[in-house]
Amino acid sequence: MRTVPPDRSDDIHAARRREGPAAVSSDFETMFRANYRSLVRVLSPVSPDAADAVQEAFIEALRHWDVVAGCDDPVAWVRRVTVNKLTDHGRRTRSQQRIVDRLRFVRPPRRETDDLPDVTSAIARLPLRQGLAMTLFYLGDLSVEEVARTMGISTGAVKSSLHAGRKGLRTILEDQDEDH
Repeated sequence: MRTVPPDRSDDIHAARRREGPAAVSSDFETMFRANYRSLVRVLSPVSPDAADAVQEAFIEALRHWDVVAGCDDPVAWVRRVTVNKLTDHGRRTRSQQRIVDRLRFVRPPRRETDDLPDVTSAIARLPLRQGLAMTLFYLGDLSVEEVARTMGISTGAVKSSLHAGRKGLRTILEDQDEDH
């Protein structure tokens, strides 16, 4: 994913001025309508906040549309921003939960998805990095390289996260089978 090279950016900005805001809005709207639902569907197993994160990423894309529209793959830009937002939210949530746990001196409450015997709830129980890698690779149909670019990590780290995620998923699902 790269932005418009400097030598072409003036041409693109001039064309945008000629076309006017309606053309930018139309291009954006087309991308939004074609990709919003699938991004939410792919990332929902990782976080209940996936829809909000995808929506926030599209808002960022619209704010920076002159740059995003010039990317080789604007959807990859949105996907990367979404993953960043989910990762940041996950960090904030974990940090806040640690503080609450220290103040209460109790174990954190179980999530409502903890007892559901399906793959989606099992993926939600994986560490965020593993869950993101698993959903982007298996549900999002991205290559290891695309997952690496989206998550901002190396392909080796993606492969390691996929391996650990599969192992964790197997353990979670086996435990659920024993409980039922």
